[in-house]
Amino acid sequence: MRTLIAAASKGDRAAIWSHLSTASQKRLGPTYPAFARGPAASIEQSLRPFAGSGKPLVSERLTDQFGVVAVRRGTNALALALRKEGDEWKAEIQGPVSIDIGGPQPGSRTIVGQIGVEVHAPGPPTVGYLWVDGTTLNPNIYPGRTSATIYGNLAKPLPPGTHTAVAFAQEGRDATALAWTFTATKS
Repeated sequence: MRTLIAAASKGDRAAIWSHLSTASQKRLGPTYPAFARGPAASIEQSLRPFAGSGKPLVSERLTDQFGVVAVRRGTNALALALRKEGDEWKAEIQGPVSIDIGGPQPGSRTIVGQIGVEVHAPGPPTVGYLWVDGTTLNPNIYPGRTSATIYGNLAKPLPPGTHTAVAFAQEGRDATALAWTFTATKS
C-alpha cells in the first residue's frame, strides 16, 4: 500500500496501474492509456491524503487469495482489499462487492457498543471481517442471496475519542474493504 500511495502522491499513474490487480485493471482500463485518461485522477486524489501515514492500522492475509491493509491519517481512513497475484499483493479497487456502513456512521459522535456493515454483491457474501482500532472483532455474518449483514458487538463501549473501523468482505473471487472514523462519547 505504501508504494501505491507514494505513486499517487507523485502523480505516477503508470506505477499506480502496476499496483492494481489484473481484475481491477480490466475494470478500470482495460488498458493503461484508458486508465490514465479516465479513473486515474480520481484514484490519485483519493490516495494522496494518506502519503506519510506511517504504520498500517490493519495489515493481514485473510484467505489464500485476499488480504487487507488499512491506514489512518487524522480523521481520514483508507482500507484496500489486496489480491495475491503470483508473489505480489495487488490492490483490488472498484469491484462488484460493496460495503455500506450500518454504524457508527463516519464522523458521528455517539456511544459505540457495536460496529456493523451491509455488504452487497452479485452472489451471497460468505467472508467478512471487522476491526476497530486495529483489533479484530469476532463478527456475526448473516448472508442473503446478494447481501450480508456483518456486525461485531464490543465487550464494553469504546472509550471517548476518535476511533477507526475497518470492514472486509468477499464473495467468490471478488473482495472489497472500507475504513472510516467516528468519535465515541461517554456512556
